[in-house]
Amino acid sequence: MMTTKEHDSAVQWLDAGLIEQDRLTESYDGAIGTSSELGAYARLRAAGAEVAARKAWLHWIDDERYRGLNAGPFELLAESSGPTASRAGKRSARTA
Repeated sequence: MMTTKEHDSAVQWLDAGLIEQDRLTESYDGAIGTSSELGAYARLRAAGAEVAARKAWLHWIDDERYRGLNAGPFELLAESSGPTASRAGKRSARTA
């Protein structure tokens, strides 16, 4: 885990993003059915993406092994098939 200062800063950053997202939710709710609905929706979606990024940052600060929002099986495969893993796999295949 990184320092408490970095963690606290990330928590404050996330909290600010959540407050902004709540504000934009209210703005969007008020804009439904008006000509400004589309713009309000776009701002709300952008705020949601920002909050997701801030959550990912906080997770990474708390756990450096956190792979992020888009980590998937291909990233895990690449890690497990590094030079050490491939040698171990060949060794076990010869003994089998």
